[in-house]
Amino acid sequence: MERAAFRPLGLTSRAVHLNGLQRMADGEIRMWVGRRSPFKDVAPNRLDNLMGGGIAAGESIQIALEREGWEEAGIPPTRLELLPQTALLLAERPVPRGLHREWLYVFDLWLKEGEIPQNQDGEVAEHVLMPLAEVEQHLVNGQFMSDAALTAIDCLARLGYWGDDAALHALLAGVRGVPGTDTAGR
Repeated sequence: MERAAFRPLGLTSRAVHLNGLQRMADGEIRMWVGRRSPFKDVAPNRLDNLMGGGIAAGESIQIALEREGWEEAGIPPTRLELLPQTALLLAERPVPRGLHREWLYVFDLWLKEGEIPQNQDGEVAEHVLMPLAEVEQHLVNGQFMSDAALTAIDCLARLGYWGDDAALHALLAGVRGVPGTDTAGR
């Protein structure tokens, strides 16, 4: 079915999201954040994960990850082929044309010093390596796309950025699935 029909009909779609992380020489962890092209129809100039994109009908999670990883960040498929899934999140919210309901298959990729993401298809204007505190501030200010925000918040929580906050972990448990439960598509 055409992806544009999912929201008006309230159907559930699927997407892959990739957090780009890098450990600096001093041990600090930073996150690669994409800024969407100002020419995108949906959410121009908004902040995004290193990569995020829909899984087409009949496409495996792995193939979507490799395709989107190359298109949006120039990540070679060989870097993504054995990457373990780190989370499965359900994003659900009302939108002007219906209901957005999407399963987000989340992956974390640790980039080495000198590895710089390069967009290939014009969907991303730039990638910026941000300290986690800056990522948090952009999240608080609402500058991320909704699904990318959920993915980034989950990543920060898994990294222990906010410590062992039981309330936050309980909140995220309500939107998390069990990683690896959908292995048929991989």
